[in-house]
Amino acid sequence: MQKKIFYFLLSIAIPLVFTQCSDDMYQAKTDTKGNTLYVGKGNEQVFFDHEDLYWFRSGYDDYKPNNDTIEELKRWKNDIYFIVFAGTWCDDTKDLLPKFYKMATEAGFTRKEVTLYLVDRDKKSADGAAQLLHIDKVPTIITFRSGRMIGRIEESASKPIEQEILDLVKTTW
Repeated sequence: MQKKIFYFLLSIAIPLVFTQCSDDMYQAKTDTKGNTLYVGKGNEQVFFDHEDLYWFRSGYDDYKPNNDTIEELKRWKNDIYFIVFAGTWCDDTKDLLPKFYKMATEAGFTRKEVTLYLVDRDKKSADGAAQLLHIDKVPTIITFRSGRMIGRIEESASKPIEQEILDLVKTTW
């Protein structure tokens, strides 16, 4: 019984903690190979602010989500939000993250419904969020509905990202 209460309280606390802190703060760091990587919390604007993250803009512009799936997702918009962990150094992030943001934009999700954490190569965040949610793969897209975690997509999607998200939402309804 105590375990159930703990998990219930945790399911309420995690979304509140991650969505209440709105400090958009990224740091550029240089890794041992001399590559620049970005670490911090905020939103997709970081990709538009830095020319070296060109892969995001081109992936975003090139991706064409399925319109029917996007229309279905729009019906769930007020109940869903996301916490995303990604690495600007990671090839899987470079593939999936622009597609995720294109889907989110077209489905009408705003910055209030998507919290982005850019992590270092050890997949850690300065505030401990990545450690708390046991992030060991990037990107990781954690989907919440009505304050409850309903699933996560890690590293890649086996279907178009909008379909993966819709499947999560529908199967847990």
